Amino acid sequence: MKVLLRKNVAGLGKVGETVEVKDGYAQNFLLPQKLATLLQTTEAKNITAALAGASAQKQAEVEALRTQAKTLSGQIVHFTAKASTPEKLFGSIGATEIAQKLGIDKKYVVLDKPIRTFGEFSVPVRFKQDIETRVTVQIEAE
Repeated sequence: MKVLLRKNVAGLGKVGETVEVKDGYAQNFLLPQKLATLLQTTEAKNITAALAGASAQKQAEVEALRTQAKTLSGQIVHFTAKASTPEKLFGSIGATEIAQKLGIDKKYVVLDKPIRTFGEFSVPVRFKQDIETRVTVQIEAE
């Protein structure tokens, strides 16, 4: 029996794949658990169309992130802050402040810990695993 998978099934396939399974397996497990649908139904056609639309939307989002990464590449962000000692900040500059200046979500700014000294720092901005750029953060005393 041919079925279209609605969810990932270990050892069988991923969402949207058409697989051939034994009738009993399909009728007793896959169909009741709503893990798959019969290939002949209109629901299968709807799922296939939805997956194609989702794939196109995901591709458009990735392209938008790549464009944004190119825009941010090499950008310099300036901060002025009060000093507690000649080389230390009174407080810190974190991912939230950097993201606000760049106009992006703070989850994209990768900082191990907040910056607490004056100077120039290269900060990575990672949108996805393969879409990454760096910005320069300059912190000066007030």
